[in-house]
Amino acid sequence: MFSGIIEEKGRIEKMLPVPKGYRFVIRGKKALKKTKLGDSIAVNGICLTVVKKSWSTFEVDVMQETIDRTALSQWQKGMDVNLERALVEGQRNGGHHVLGHVDTVGTIVSFIDEGIATRVTLSFDPKWSNYMIEKGSVALDGISLTLTKADVGLLEVSLIPHTKTQTTLMQKKVGDRVNIEVDIMGKYIEKWMGARR
Repeated sequence: MFSGIIEEKGRIEKMLPVPKGYRFVIRGKKALKKTKLGDSIAVNGICLTVVKKSWSTFEVDVMQETIDRTALSQWQKGMDVNLERALVEGQRNGGHHVLGHVDTVGTIVSFIDEGIATRVTLSFDPKWSNYMIEKGSVALDGISLTLTKADVGLLEVSLIPHTKTQTTLMQKKVGDRVNIEVDIMGKYIEKWMGARR
């Protein structure tokens, strides 16, 4: 479980092809503190398992299923990524409950500057529209954000200066793909209501 509060921007140092997947070597600092083999780190919102680590890097294996369901196919050596370690018991959660299980991939439609904020609009598969509500939560590349607008197949968020500097969203451009995880509460409620019917 994660909070969607990004701890740092890491960097992809190596992409090593393996049968039907990749091993990524990722440079970080905060994300490595007290991290052990087998621990989970969300990398751009994808929950990945640490299989090897040094004082400055960690390694994760990514299978074809993950590549197919996320924006991971855009990853390149030297690219910055959002990093967050899994929550520990008793830790404050300033975001929302994020599992690191990407639901769909969105495409950036526009960036609009509004004073200190930047409004970002994304398109996505309309079948996920029921889980998007104005002032509700969404995770974009692992970042917990508040929806400022939600429509069929379109969502909008507004980034404050802190989010713009501490995460990778502003390094993207129109047409880039972004991992989307909807708020898990909506999925649970839908399933519960369906079972009652």
